[in-house]
Amino acid sequence: QEVRQTRLALLWMNLASEPLVALYTLIPFLLRKEFGSSLFQISVFITLRPVLSIFSFYWSAYLKEGKSRLVLNCVSACALAYFPFLFFPWVDQFWFLLFASAMYQLFSKAALPSLIEVLKRKLPKKQREHTFSLFYLLSFVESGVLGLLFGGMLDNHVVDWKMLFCVGACLGLSSLLF
Repeated sequence: QEVRQTRLALLWMNLASEPLVALYTLIPFLLRKEFGSSLFQISVFITLRPVLSIFSFYWSAYLKEGKSRLVLNCVSACALAYFPFLFFPWVDQFWFLLFASAMYQLFSKAALPSLIEVLKRKLPKKQREHTFSLFYLLSFVESGVLGLLFGGMLDNHVVDWKMLFCVGACLGLSSLLF
């Protein structure tokens, strides 16, 4: 029962996070088109990922203190990663977009060590490896399909990009229920 619940939670976390991942890859284009951002601003955005990956390690550094904090660590990091995107429809500034992106980069990476540790404790090694690989592959395919779908929707002005980010954040936050 616990193994099945863990697998379901991992599946939903992977699938629910992909809409925002697919949208996140479009941000440099949105920066140029919607905000008229300078090359410097776009460069600052692009450097977020490698720089904040270093700092995300420190979020999980205290995990060796006890296993009771694993789930709390994972849940709070996921919540902090998605939360700023909920405000996209109402905030129209480059610096807020940069802040939301920085939060996403920092905390989406920070949740991984605790997630991996939970999987280590709840799933047998062989099943854990198979499950993680399968769900990663599914989310990779989903991201590609969603990227094409979102690109077409944005090109045809079917939906506002800010609303897509808000919906993507809501979907990502829904994984916290599992």
